[in-house]
Amino acid sequence: MHKGIIAYIVVLIILIVVTLVFIHGPTKTPKVTTTIIPKNTTTTTIAPVTNVTTITSTTTSITIPSCLSQSAEVPVYNGNFSTGNYTGWFTSGAGFGSAPLNLTYANENGGYYNHTWIGYDGNFVATTFHGGLALQPGNLTSRPFKVVEPYLNFKIISPQNNLLYVEILVNGKPVIVAHYNTYNAPGNQYPSSEFVNASMPLSLLMCQNVSIRVVANVVGSIATRNMYIAVGDFYQSRQPNSAPGIIVNQTIIG
Repeated sequence: MHKGIIAYIVVLIILIVVTLVFIHGPTKTPKVTTTIIPKNTTTTTIAPVTNVTTITSTTTSITIPSCLSQSAEVPVYNGNFSTGNYTGWFTSGAGFGSAPLNLTYANENGGYYNHTWIGYDGNFVATTFHGGLALQPGNLTSRPFKVVEPYLNFKIISPQNNLLYVEILVNGKPVIVAHYNTYNAPGNQYPSSEFVNASMPLSLLMCQNVSIRVVANVVGSIATRNMYIAVGDFYQSRQPNSAPGIIVNQTIIG
């Protein structure tokens, strides 16, 4: 009986050993795969990309004129006629008279047909208005100045009339011509005596010498007695300042 048990145990042990050998088997050496990359071959590894924002930037080359002023506003010499005369300006014809109009004095003595002159920053203004039927043709031209800002800003009163306009001259020849109707300016209660802002582009003329010429070719009559022009407060600026709707037409002569 004991011999049978012992034999059974021995057989069981042998079976266990055989089973273990079959399951695990002999120890194997892992196989190594080698990839050979030929010379002059480029390899690119692409990995998943997440949460990346791509910003495309376009670089624009901006040329800043060497003559651009350090200030954003540059006055035209005697551009508001503060001297009380036309120093730095030249007149032809009798239209603008022998001196600018003193607005303080004019307002104290009835203004424009009993309406006060308003909207002007100075005390003296160039105008062809002299009361009644005294309108006469004439031009007013500034002495040359260098363009150092892209805009010419100024104050103006002008009805729509082909004979009233403002020019920019180069070597005495017009290169920009602008006609205005300031009576179209919004909010004007008395448009015939209220100055509004106007601008002319000078960017194509940077670093050149130019002149301003105000042209008035109206002859006084009953029909034209209100067809006058008044201007002043001329200065160069980095930004335009113009009342909307007042430009009738503006021509740039190539």
